[in-house]
Amino acid sequence: MISRQRATGTLQGLLPAARAFAVLPLVVGCGIFILWLPSRLVLLMFAGLLTIYAGLVSVGLSLLMLVLAWWLARIGGRDWTSRHWRSCGITVAFILINFPVAWGLAAGAIAIETANRVTVYNRTDRPIEAVRVTGGGCDEALGTIAPRRSASVWFRIKQGGVLVLHAEQGEQKKEATLDDYVWRNCGGTSKVTFTTDGEIEVDHRDAFDF
Repeated sequence: MISRQRATGTLQGLLPAARAFAVLPLVVGCGIFILWLPSRLVLLMFAGLLTIYAGLVSVGLSLLMLVLAWWLARIGGRDWTSRHWRSCGITVAFILINFPVAWGLAAGAIAIETANRVTVYNRTDRPIEAVRVTGGGCDEALGTIAPRRSASVWFRIKQGGVLVLHAEQGEQKKEATLDDYVWRNCGGTSKVTFTTDGEIEVDHRDAFDF
């Protein structure tokens, strides 16, 4: 039989530990997502995936600690008070919150990574007109971009194809290939710069480029 004093001491340690293990995946997962948003580091994506699996272990340990705390209270002859129930309720709430938050962060990351963003920079002293992106089942218009300005568009690739930017500047019709071939639902980022010497510079990166 475990002594009342020993059971009390263990109980006082288990309940806070259980809450900490329930909160830890939330803090780590949200922190990784916030860091990933501006950087888009693939390493952080893998860290987020690992956090999901580690989070399952963490909430499992949290539940185990709650059951163990209740069991120790019973065999130690200690009353399970309303304060203990309240502490357990808060911990269980954190455990349950983990699942929709994890789903939301994962869904958000997938939505971002499977979208394409094209940003066009006009470094010239003349406007660029009729700017649009075609290919992959898409036809996205950016309209007119004033001198020294930029414009962006988000879209999703619907089918395989070549991604091309079309534009007009004065009497000239200009065209630039953003990606030689895109796949359905593949993500990426393209930065297109119309330079002062009349050139078009394209910097394209796929979503999972290292």
